[in-house]
Amino acid sequence: MAVFIPNFVCAHERSDTSLVERVFHYGEQSLQRVDSQSVNAYTKCTYRTERRNFTLMAVPSMYEISQGRRNYIDEAYSRITFYADKKMRMQRQYLSSTIPHYRHSLPTITPYLMVRIYDMTLLPGFLLSPFHRSNRKLYRYKTLNTGNTWQRLTFQPKINNTQLVKGYAIVDKRTGKVERTVIDGEYDMIHFHINTEHGERVMSSLIPERSTINGTFTFLGNKLSFKYIGDFTCPTTFPDSIDGVRDPRKMRELRTDSLTDFEKELYKEVEPKEEPAKETDTVKTEQKQFKIPWEDIGDQLISSIRGRNKNGEFRISPIVNPQYIGYSPSRGLSYKMRVSGEYRIKNQQTNKFSTNSTLGYNFKQRLFYFTAPMQYHYLPDWKGYVELSIGNGNRISHNSIENEIKDEFPDSIEAMKDRDLTTFNDFHVSLTNHYSRHDWLSIDFGAIFHRRKAVKSADLRRFGKPDTYYSFAPMAEVKLTPFKGAPLLTINYERGITRLFGSNMSYGKVEADASWIKNFARLEQISVRAGGGFYTEKHNVYFVDYNKFRSNNLPNGWDDDWSGQFQLLDNQWYNVSPYYLRANFTFEAPMLFLSWAPIAGHYVELERIYASTVSLAHTRPYFELGYGFTCRAFSLACFASFLNTRFKKFGIEMTFELFHHW
Repeated sequence: MAVFIPNFVCAHERSDTSLVERVFHYGEQSLQRVDSQSVNAYTKCTYRTERRNFTLMAVPSMYEISQGRRNYIDEAYSRITFYADKKMRMQRQYLSSTIPHYRHSLPTITPYLMVRIYDMTLLPGFLLSPFHRSNRKLYRYKTLNTGNTWQRLTFQPKINNTQLVKGYAIVDKRTGKVERTVIDGEYDMIHFHINTEHGERVMSSLIPERSTINGTFTFLGNKLSFKYIGDFTCPTTFPDSIDGVRDPRKMRELRTDSLTDFEKELYKEVEPKEEPAKETDTVKTEQKQFKIPWEDIGDQLISSIRGRNKNGEFRISPIVNPQYIGYSPSRGLSYKMRVSGEYRIKNQQTNKFSTNSTLGYNFKQRLFYFTAPMQYHYLPDWKGYVELSIGNGNRISHNSIENEIKDEFPDSIEAMKDRDLTTFNDFHVSLTNHYSRHDWLSIDFGAIFHRRKAVKSADLRRFGKPDTYYSFAPMAEVKLTPFKGAPLLTINYERGITRLFGSNMSYGKVEADASWIKNFARLEQISVRAGGGFYTEKHNVYFVDYNKFRSNNLPNGWDDDWSGQFQLLDNQWYNVSPYYLRANFTFEAPMLFLSWAPIAGHYVELERIYASTVSLAHTRPYFELGYGFTCRAFSLACFASFLNTRFKKFGIEMTFELFHHW
């Protein structure tokens, strides 16, 4: 007779604060010794399309995967530079892929291979690390002995939020050094399971030597599973001139991980179409990269258009870009896109042209907006550059002309009700020269020209008033940061001169502004802005037009300047007073109120509290209070305005944030 006696081995996990402290201490010591470093890396990605529909075409970098074959493989041999300021530069030198046109799909996943476990965030700006002291109160820790040298440290978030992760680490219990980690989480529609191995050197203990990611991407019924591997210990270094060379044969030599049968089959599907590149193709590739890659028009609608050669590069934001669609009750629906570029004369950083332009359309006003600053950098030691900026700015409203008409034609007041006599379009051109010999001081001087034309020209001409006004003003601006961590102080002066370039306005205007941003632990941030302005002289001036206090008709996303704007202030209020005093305060954190709510709180990435006030002539103090949050799909903020202490208006500001980190 056989007797089976069950044998259970129970291991008791317990809280070990001393081990957690050693992990924190090891990370802090290692971060102090880190310096810039470059490594060679081999990465391999495989994709399996489990479900897809037509909406997958709208996802950046996924257009090719949205049609045709369902499974793909992509390999790259890269040179990666990690900088001491935590920035990173990745140059993909040799490529092998079955994705048409060698597109790099899901590039947002690649940084997950290089999680910085000891930093405050595992990735720049998101995913709070359980191995950083400032995040300790957000996690629960337990330990389990696994031998004489190692201990298993398990971490679990105290709340269910997308900024937090769970998993465990194998830790050297003598030093607190993390040898291996397993990290699970979900962020921006990506569910991920990360395995990392860390080396003995300082950089390889901060950045994994090897890592693997298994995960899924889900979006509107689409589901894509993927597996990424990364080896950051490759010995072969290639010159920087090798960039983006498509060479499957070379990849066979560089590959540090053997292909599975599934991966071999993926290559066999496209083998007849593959043509290995020659080393000399590198130069040809560089020369072609400045051409817009129109191989597939559909891809260009939802992906950034980029070009590059040895003298410069350019980038156009996607034409279909939900992130740049915004709405507010006062401004209506708006859309914008960005165009940036740089051209280096004789491939020198010392002499170059650059631009970072914004184009937009406001559907409520039916008006196309643009701002196009173009810079020529000519004096690098002084950070010297000349900037020519052209734009049609924001509409300006003022009732001075309307009041004049009422005084001159008192019998026409009733007829004026249906006419727009106060709104003007503002076209402006400025030319400035910038110097900054030190980081704490910069000086700009130049001139600015405005042409303000009435939106309803016929209404003004009916009452004998001109419909266009011009101004020309030399200007100077000084920016000062007295000491490290101090607010940025700005003072600006304009002097309007008549009869130059048709100018019929004479004025003097002074503005001062101070802005200060302070970052704290756990992505908490305080932003403060205060300032004021006044006119020293006004002669034949209808328009009170400030540089630092004005309405903005183009949408601003979460990372733009919501925190320095008045969201509910009527447009005409910006132009009624010969002076203004304003202040704006914002507090931002990943977990304030909504983050703690069941279900919905999981998706909240950051939250904000807003408080703003402005004082104008002949008006009671104006206040705005607001609360906002951002998630994977959109940013939403609610504001309430008050005149003195009386409630005035309630409003909502919203912008789409889909694929913000892609």
